[in-house]
Amino acid sequence: EKNQKGQIYFNGQDITNKSIRSRASHIGYVMQNPNQMISQAMIFDEVDSGIGGATARAVGEKLARLGKNVQVMSVTHSPQIAALGECHFKVAKNVSQGITTTGVTRLNETEKNEEIARMLSGEQITDEARAAAKVLIGA
Repeated sequence: EKNQKGQIYFNGQDITNKSIRSRASHIGYVMQNPNQMISQAMIFDEVDSGIGGATARAVGEKLARLGKNVQVMSVTHSPQIAALGECHFKVAKNVSQGITTTGVTRLNETEKNEEIARMLSGEQITDEARAAAKVLIGA
């Protein structure tokens, strides 16, 4: 059975093992040719794999621009990418009595700020992380 975790597909082709530059060029192609897209929705899972900081911010900006033409959904652990989204959902896994469940919650603006701060600082959210989250979000 093929492990699906962390795989990246573009037009049905697995580009997981391509360089970060190559993966970014695929996103760039889509942004430059939105009218050639068959679907009006795109899902990016773990597009932030192996990147951070300014590079993650640049990818987030590209995804945000792409989102002006098609619906874009991105699963990310990057606060730089998450901060640029318009609508946020938090996915959380819970294990109770040996049973694993997954919950999805839509976040309001306050919850979004707190989640971005948590992504920046870890479980204990500091005032500095909250301030940095506001800067990332542009609030």
